[in-house]
Amino acid sequence: MANAQLNYEVLGPADASVRRIFFVHGILGSGRNFAGFARRLLRKRPDLGAVLVDLRAHGGSHGFAGPHSVEACALDLAELCAHLGYEPYALSGHSFGGKVVAQYAKQYAASLNHLFVLD
Repeated sequence: MANAQLNYEVLGPADASVRRIFFVHGILGSGRNFAGFARRLLRKRPDLGAVLVDLRAHGGSHGFAGPHSVEACALDLAELCAHLGYEPYALSGHSFGGKVVAQYAKQYAASLNHLFVLD
């Protein structure tokens, strides 16, 4: 179990029943990299919500013990989902974040409708 919690921002309706897309950035990025895109998407699809995630040692996510592997990042994401009480409807990951969401889908996704791996 991770010794810290990922930093994140929830966009869209607060209702826990809303289908959520989790956005995961690449190396040297943060969840804010997807803020503009996520806001435009939610304007067109108000039935969805978004979660902008900062991976460990990025953005506001600090204090994680190593190793800082794809598997550890996928576990962090699973723990964040459990903490929030959201089962992801979709995952979108860029570059290293794409590896993380693919690993999450492989290990932890009980019911995932979409997986987007960018770049």
